[in-house]
Amino acid sequence: MAAEQTDAVSRVYAQALLGLAEQNNDIDGIAQEVADLGALIDQNSDLKKLIASPVIADDKRRAMIQRIFEGKVSDSLYKFLQVLSRKSRLATLPGVCAAFAGLVAEKRGQIDVLATVAYEMNEETAQRVARELGESLNKTVNLQQTVDASLIGGMRLRIGDRLIDASVATRLKNAASQLASVGREKARITLIAD
Repeated sequence: MAAEQTDAVSRVYAQALLGLAEQNNDIDGIAQEVADLGALIDQNSDLKKLIASPVIADDKRRAMIQRIFEGKVSDSLYKFLQVLSRKSRLATLPGVCAAFAGLVAEKRGQIDVLATVAYEMNEETAQRVARELGESLNKTVNLQQTVDASLIGGMRLRIGDRLIDASVATRLKNAASQLASVGREKARITLIAD
């Protein structure tokens, strides 16, 4: 599933779905269904249009949801989709899927970390970084990496909403800024002394 932005509404509905999954003792089953649903939405532009279109009447949308999903997903997920439809919140479904995956991962003690690196890490280095991050966060880290050669070296880590920037490019920029600041201060002192 492509990374989806989640908003407060998506997270509220995802939390409700997680509560339903816990109540039915079926977190793993519903998590898999939600992951499959998220992937289906990502891959099917017609389904994406169906859930997001404001011009389709609610009763027609509910009928389509029934035709598409009834008997093909668990009763819990089907009823949840009908609730979203009744409340005119189907457009939030991609965000709900992403938020639900995050809640399930959190419940399992997992966290996604995006490492932006100047050069792709080999498997051994990536595993070491994931292990060390996991130890410091007390979680199991699912490490993904992207390459940005402009970093020169080091890495940027995105952990949830936090960004840790340990790139060489940022260090050089900070050093240049500090040198410029020191230069300005010396120039100011010289002007005052004269």
